[in-house]
Amino acid sequence: MGFRIRFGVGPIRYSAPLGRTGAQKRAAAKASAQRAQRRQGRKDSRAADRRVAEYNRPENVAARAAAEAERQSRTRRGVVTECAIDPLHGGSFKITDADGDSTLANVGPDAALHWLSLRKGDIAEITWEADGSGIEHFSHISRANGAVPRNPAGAGSYSGTVSFQ
Repeated sequence: MGFRIRFGVGPIRYSAPLGRTGAQKRAAAKASAQRAQRRQGRKDSRAADRRVAEYNRPENVAARAAAEAERQSRTRRGVVTECAIDPLHGGSFKITDADGDSTLANVGPDAALHWLSLRKGDIAEITWEADGSGIEHFSHISRANGAVPRNPAGAGSYSGTVSFQ
């Protein structure tokens, strides 16, 4: 509640609020919050515009395209032509792509569980690490019969002991 000023001279009396009432204060606070929110929205919008401009700079676009081309050169997609993986001892599988190039991957015993769902005739995609030390990404795309494969070890990315020849 605000204070009031009151005075009178003879039969004339005057009374007026001094400062703002509670409702006026609430309305002013609400308006101030809305202005602050609009300012923050404009600031966020400008920051997003700068990020988009940076992302779309020609040298960044070229760098992303070169990185994607390099990654694609390390990626093999094809049919599993050989597969012998034991859950306790590991094993190996071979992927042959459309050009007839084969990639053999040896699976260690610590990683065997991840590869158990792989069978001969399945379609898979492997992306090797840039230094050739192992697998960067593996996708079991479909079964030989067209069904969607299940990963017995659970979902997620794979990292483990796998070598290739």
